Amino acid sequence: MNSDSRRVRKTPRSSFDLNLLNNDPLPNVVLQEIRQILPFTEKKMNALGEEISRLQSLLEGLCVEHRRLESTVQSYRQAVAPHRNIPNELLTEIFLNCVADSNGIAIPLHRSDAPLNLLQACSRWRRVVQTTPELWKDVRITYDRNFNHVLCTAAARDIILRSAPSPISLRIEGWPTSARFCKEPFDDLILPVVNRLKSLYIEASPNSLNSFFPDTSRFCGAFAESQYTVPRTTLPDSRECYGI
Repeated sequence: MNSDSRRVRKTPRSSFDLNLLNNDPLPNVVLQEIRQILPFTEKKMNALGEEISRLQSLLEGLCVEHRRLESTVQSYRQAVAPHRNIPNELLTEIFLNCVADSNGIAIPLHRSDAPLNLLQACSRWRRVVQTTPELWKDVRITYDRNFNHVLCTAAARDIILRSAPSPISLRIEGWPTSARFCKEPFDDLILPVVNRLKSLYIEASPNSLNSFFPDTSRFCGAFAESQYTVPRTTLPDSRECYGI
């Protein structure tokens, strides 16, 4: 057996210790010895408890200081990180690539989609995104029973305003059928930007589009004065009806 094994071997119990392992009456000599050593043992135990409390308090303070320094180090690392020196012009190109393969900004909005997710990174990215009209030039609006039409139109109007003065592509699916909301897409979204429409796609039921046709004269009149062309306006038949 090696020396390590000998060091961890338990020492045999004394007769005094063995007397404490059962419920037999103890001899008077043992009782007297226990009464003598009990106060010293309790004092030593209390001293160790106090030392443990002191060390725990010290450890908690060290942990707090460690977390503070960890946060400071992280801030310093961010301060010297290479991405802070990227020019805004290059950031803009990167952000444009983020939305290049998308189908446009979907409304109702989803915060996880570009460019909305870029707004949440930091204040600098937010400023760049908000001041880059090209990031907001493709808008896809879906009017559905499950969403408030007024909120959808308001969100689309805000996105369209951010796209100015860039040419804009607008896709509207499920034109509202309610008499209260049927004019909103045309009056609030299409007509104000007709002079910079790049493309316009409308997909809805024939009943929904009936509310649009009476206003086409206003659309054509405004379009005649615009500097951009509309490649195609799609008015699908009933097979493409959304059933709303």
